[in-house]
Amino acid sequence: MADADGAPTAGATVQVWQTASNQLYDVQDDTQPRGHLRATFITDECGAYAFRTILPVSYPIPTDGPAGQFLQSLGRHPFRPARGHFLISAPRYRTLVTHLFLAGDKYLGSDAVFEAVPRRDAGPASGHALGHRRLRARAGLRRSAGSW
Repeated sequence: MADADGAPTAGATVQVWQTASNQLYDVQDDTQPRGHLRATFITDECGAYAFRTILPVSYPIPTDGPAGQFLQSLGRHPFRPARGHFLISAPRYRTLVTHLFLAGDKYLGSDAVFEAVPRRDAGPASGHALGHRRLRARAGLRRSAGSW
């Protein structure tokens, strides 16, 4: 994590969440424990943090309402690409809410939400030993109005 000038943002709070292998978030599925596949981290003095998780999966948006009817009328599928969500905050900085899509997901080019926001893709994962993958991404925070 860094600021607009590239200086590390130590002590930033990073909240992460993602879907489970059944294509649902914990808040959508009573069988998942509360807070499943959610975590909060604090960046170190270099602005870094790390964690291990399962890979998120693509999932369908609900199709029983207007959005589903709209997609069906267009002949489109209801799927969102696999991704991890991030909410990053630090004193004197604007809060950043973003997500990181996984490169290679079959729905990247046809997201049911029509790519309403700019997309950030994780590059190819490295380090496939023992079934583990390492993804690296950079994020930057902007100062809040009136801060120095």
